[in-house]
Amino acid sequence: MNDFSFSGENFYEFIDSLSFNKSVSGIKFKGYGVSMTPFIKNGDTLTIKLLSKNDAIRTGDIVVVKQIDKKKIIVHRIIKTKETRYYIKGDNKIRSDGWFPQKAIIGVITEIKRESGKRIAHSPLYNLIIAHLSKTRILNSLLLPGGRLIKQKIVKRIKK
Repeated sequence: MNDFSFSGENFYEFIDSLSFNKSVSGIKFKGYGVSMTPFIKNGDTLTIKLLSKNDAIRTGDIVVVKQIDKKKIIVHRIIKTKETRYYIKGDNKIRSDGWFPQKAIIGVITEIKRESGKRIAHSPLYNLIIAHLSKTRILNSLLLPGGRLIKQKIVKRIKK
């Protein structure tokens, strides 16, 4: 396997070029940032299945999106759908990225692998639940600093 290193606009151009190359069905890359913590952590290896015209995109899917105006790639979760438009938000972000047309979505994350080699499971039902919690901002309450304290107390009570 060949390893390449891209960042910023170069990564955008590389990912964008893949949408025109029908011989490539997927890629792996390291994700950086904290907007999807704790489900995707800084440095996790992500496997993308590049979308074809017949692929379904669902609420809860973690997708690779082109922000065309900023020439930026983001990996966030779909929290709402409306026909062929998708409302995208990072799990650990308060604000959403907004609505994106289907043509801006490059692919769907099919595997998340930690640096330790551990694979992180995510099923369609699990993803749908996380999307709902994110949409209603309950997830942010649990992930943000004050929410983490509440979460720790809940977990302690459950274990008793």
